[in-house]
Amino acid sequence: MNSVQIVGPSIDDSLSSVRGTGRYVQALTQVLDTDRLADIVIDPFFNIVGYPWFGIINVKSKHKIAVIHDVIPLLYPLYFPVGIKGKLWITINRMLLQSYDRIVTDSHTSKLDIMRLLGIPSDKISVVYPYSALQTVTPFSDISHLPYDLKEKQYLLYVGDINWHKNIVNIANAAIATNTRLVCVGMAFTKPVDNHSWLSPLREFLVIAAQYPDLILKTGFVNDQTLATLYSHALANVLISHNEGFGYSYIEAGYCQTPSILANRPIFHEISADKGAVFVDPEDSKAIGRQYLAMKDNPSIRARLGNEAYVQSNTTYSQDNFRRQWRAILNSI
Repeated sequence: MNSVQIVGPSIDDSLSSVRGTGRYVQALTQVLDTDRLADIVIDPFFNIVGYPWFGIINVKSKHKIAVIHDVIPLLYPLYFPVGIKGKLWITINRMLLQSYDRIVTDSHTSKLDIMRLLGIPSDKISVVYPYSALQTVTPFSDISHLPYDLKEKQYLLYVGDINWHKNIVNIANAAIATNTRLVCVGMAFTKPVDNHSWLSPLREFLVIAAQYPDLILKTGFVNDQTLATLYSHALANVLISHNEGFGYSYIEAGYCQTPSILANRPIFHEISADKGAVFVDPEDSKAIGRQYLAMKDNPSIRARLGNEAYVQSNTTYSQDNFRRQWRAILNSI
């Protein structure tokens, strides 16, 4: 197999700033032999609405692979206004993609979006299901090791960034309405917030959270063992987005035998195979609240779904599968 270079931020930087993409870089580094001078360059940060890392770092490689995790901003332009400069970058990046040998994405749902919105032919796009290095992390046996006042199986967990499609305001309002503790993990919850229109849901969420400090806990970034522990002892992982390209928190919760409450959207039915989760209309905060209470009031259901999530995550989203699919792509190039 030819030597490979992965371009973009360092693993530590990407893990702390963009947890999902950081996980991807971490996974690629673990399964591929990388080289600073390589025949094949993989850009796991190709951003259709911004300037790609590849264009800055390396323009002379023999072969190039772009990883496009999703095209959410193109699906919902009303909620992700990009302005004149952003539209220019979209045009430039559409042109840049023509020079790439392969586009890799995280799901068949994302592949269809990329084909429709970017005009990339099907045979140029490969779907590789990610895995997370959290699969190999051993959580603490109890939550007393954590610097938070939490009770076993008495809180819900949200892990991720905050943009409009994450639906964090409805997630929080349902927690308040049902008097259910919600723990929110991610750098976005604790870093300074600017006035960018993409962050309006975060500003609204922070106002709500400030009014209910006993119900909504914002941890900021946490290390892997703390994260695994939070997953393991939660009632459920909540990922009730309007849409996603994948959904890392579903598989990470699954590794920890914790079920998820997911939005009733095609992407989540795809990644879960309808196992280890319950589904809810992301627009209906009352329905979301009913699922919160169902998890709280039915520990046997939680246990059954947690076991399903564990099997689904460890079989479909394993390191071996990820390595095999990526090496097949590299060998084909």
